[in-house]
Amino acid sequence: MDKVKEVKDLQGKGYSTRKIVDETSYTKRTIKNYLSPNFNPVHGQYGVQRPGKLSPVRHEVIALRSKGTTYKKIYTSICKKGYTCTEAAIRQFIAKEKRLQSDLEDEINDGPTEIVERKWLVKLLYKPLNKVKAFSLEQVINVVQKYPLVGTLLRLFWRFKETLQSGDKKLILEWISEAAASDLNELTSFINGIKQDIDAVEMPTRYPIKRIS
Repeated sequence: MDKVKEVKDLQGKGYSTRKIVDETSYTKRTIKNYLSPNFNPVHGQYGVQRPGKLSPVRHEVIALRSKGTTYKKIYTSICKKGYTCTEAAIRQFIAKEKRLQSDLEDEINDGPTEIVERKWLVKLLYKPLNKVKAFSLEQVINVVQKYPLVGTLLRLFWRFKETLQSGDKKLILEWISEAAASDLNELTSFINGIKQDIDAVEMPTRYPIKRIS
């Protein structure tokens, strides 16, 4: 509701939807939902798994499989009870149950979990953290601790921008060495491209770009 109030306050100040997007980093669809008079912050289907064809015999299927019963025998057994499905559907069902169980065990071991959408992290590539209001510094730190690669990529990207703006040729060469040392395949082609056209990359250091107001 704090987010809803934020959006409504901005609208009350005369902000357009586009400007609210820039200010809050929320999507147009989210903003539209927040401004809807029928918006309810509690979604009736959030976190609720829709029952599938095998839901009525879920426990039986899991029990049979845990005893080593083959998928073919499980298929034959439940079909005799009037449930229509395929053997492949049973395999997919068991695979999904295993993933859910694994996720549950991870959550129990690691404590409470929180979903941070990738699009929020992508915004950090071209916006400072205080402009990405979808999450906080603490959340970014938690993400980087759990996924160090994210921290490495963000650091390299930020340093690259600073390097181009610094006007110092040595910093560009230092950045190339640092990026190459990270041994990230995704950066290899980019680094090779810089090396092949180093003169063009060095251009901003010789002729600093001036902003025109």
